[in-house]
Amino acid sequence: MSKHIERFTIPSYLADGDRMLSPNSLLSVTQELGLVGAEELGCGETEMARHGVAWVYSRIRFTVLRYPVLGEKLVMETWHNGQNGPFFIRNYRLLSEDGTLLVKASSSSVVLDTATRTVKRVEQLEMDLSPQDTETVYDEPAGKVMMPRGVEPDAVYTRRVEYCDTDFVGHTNNTNYLRWALDLECRCEDALKHPSDVSLCFMHEARLGDEIQYRRYVLGDERFYAGFVGDKQVIAIHMYR
Repeated sequence: MSKHIERFTIPSYLADGDRMLSPNSLLSVTQELGLVGAEELGCGETEMARHGVAWVYSRIRFTVLRYPVLGEKLVMETWHNGQNGPFFIRNYRLLSEDGTLLVKASSSSVVLDTATRTVKRVEQLEMDLSPQDTETVYDEPAGKVMMPRGVEPDAVYTRRVEYCDTDFVGHTNNTNYLRWALDLECRCEDALKHPSDVSLCFMHEARLGDEIQYRRYVLGDERFYAGFVGDKQVIAIHMYR
């Protein structure tokens, strides 16, 4: 079984004020690419819903060598890379038309029971999830994101989860966590609008009506974001210049 490959042109609704694919839109592109790739494996959204489950990100990391721009034509690749503990690893690459690597990414996903909202063992689904390809884009899968010790947050932002922030799984769409972090980032001096390396760790669900408090930490060229619903941390984000 081979990698999924498709061509894509950056549309206006994914470009930011600098005419670049925004970081959160980049996350949207990889998320959709992964769903299409899962369909080819026979474990796409429709089949998973039939079993009362859904794929959800636990962690994702992406590295940008150059941000694609409005109207640019890309070649996108994704492939299931096998299982690592409880996580199912999927890799992604975005290339220019001449084959130059622009973006690489790796996600670690789990299976969520949409009724109980708990992680489910994929063995119970009787699906063949053997790797499509053993090639990796990083030496290690996406790791945990930890807030820096001894650093106090320099900015705080509170955002209520509204209907249009949610997705078909019934919780906040993954891309919004990064969008909200960037909203806060761009209010600050020396804003990091187009980071070269981004990691997200999804710790708990935020659902319709929840209020998320974002806390921003700065350590040199690094930005860290922790999002809380009450006392429960739901998201951790690391961005590097």
